[in-house]
Amino acid sequence: MLPPPFTVLNRRGGDWLDRDRKWKQLGIRSELGRKGDLVYNSLQTKYRNWYQIKGEVEARIGRRATEKDILAAPEAERLVTTTAEGSQTSIFSPTLAEIAYRWYSRPGSRILDPFAGGAVRGVVASALARWYTGIELRPEQVEANRAQQDLGGDITPHWITGDAAEISNLLPDGYEADMILSCPPYAYLEQYSDDPRDLSNMTYPTFRDAYRDIIRETTRYLRPNRFVAWVVSEIRKGDARLATEWLNATPDTPVTDLDEDLEDMSNAQEKAS
Repeated sequence: MLPPPFTVLNRRGGDWLDRDRKWKQLGIRSELGRKGDLVYNSLQTKYRNWYQIKGEVEARIGRRATEKDILAAPEAERLVTTTAEGSQTSIFSPTLAEIAYRWYSRPGSRILDPFAGGAVRGVVASALARWYTGIELRPEQVEANRAQQDLGGDITPHWITGDAAEISNLLPDGYEADMILSCPPYAYLEQYSDDPRDLSNMTYPTFRDAYRDIIRETTRYLRPNRFVAWVVSEIRKGDARLATEWLNATPDTPVTDLDEDLEDMSNAQEKAS
């Protein structure tokens, strides 16, 4: 039973982890096509029980614990390093993809993903009878994804090798999406390639501008009265939080500007129809 919309989701709960494991039994290997140590310097990713130990340390010392506090604490001896199965590379949760698809689309819907990354969102879309199109800059990632294209079912997910900044040159004429679901790069937290077009190689101001442009162009392919879901997260370097305004989705995930753009698009489509 999936949670209803507007629920606070707990990805660390047993039900969620069990659901992820069931999805992975299909044979999904989303880490393929990427280096295995992209986020090794993130302690939250390096240690799978980081937050459990953090909570224990804070309960003992009676205040918020820094990373240095946690690593110096006796509880740190029980930190468990992420295994090779989990990789040191962030993996999109198939359960999160399932929830988003079931909440905001229906069987037969077209899903557009301008930052495709690994195979998860495509395979889950296929299993749920959605037509998925993902755009991915790196050919080796697209090749790894296509090797898994039959895991989900008869509807084959479609990955396009290319730069999402040129999305208008990549999608066929007349293409329209029923839902956009994507997980953009978290600035330079993970560096995926040496390609200068790769957002993860850019300085933050350059990243922010390119990111906003891609979002704006992608949403032009959305049908009226449909949904967009961007998966974003905190970016931290040590104990310093980076780009707080982006992490809060304003203004760098251009919610206000995007609302205006989508409203203008919707009005134009209604007048045309």
